[in-house]
Amino acid sequence: MDKTIKTLVKGVLSGDTLLLSGKIPKNGDGIPEEHTLNLTGIQSPHPSNPSKSSTEEPYAYESRTYLRRLLAGKVCVYKTDYAVNDRSYGQVFINKQNVAVELVKQGYAKVTYVPKGNESIYNSSYWNELKQAEEHAKKSKLNIWNTTSTKAKRALVNIS
Repeated sequence: MDKTIKTLVKGVLSGDTLLLSGKIPKNGDGIPEEHTLNLTGIQSPHPSNPSKSSTEEPYAYESRTYLRRLLAGKVCVYKTDYAVNDRSYGQVFINKQNVAVELVKQGYAKVTYVPKGNESIYNSSYWNELKQAEEHAKKSKLNIWNTTSTKAKRALVNIS
């Protein structure tokens, strides 16, 4: 594993986005900065956003809840893979377990693309693990891959 940073997960914004605590000042005074980290190469169902009058996709709540139970308030390690504009993308590990791989394996997220200039990730063991996890979830028809469930068939909820 490349250089990792130990951090506290302060919040879970969605099923693929975390709010992490920054470094604690050496003298112990002050509040650590927070930063947002998007998990590399995956996309979870989008939660609703009242400011954009958006709808909540099926399994958005479950995906975020799963990630909260796994990480919120816990210390983990992460590494940043790349940044695009003001968004950082990386991998998070808890008990040496890659969180993104686990989300995909449980059917709470799907594998997506990596932006141009970061294609080296496609040749990594991480990418292979993601693809294998997604195949497992699809074959097992877990959560977002379960097209016969009432949840998957329901109409999207519009909160506007």
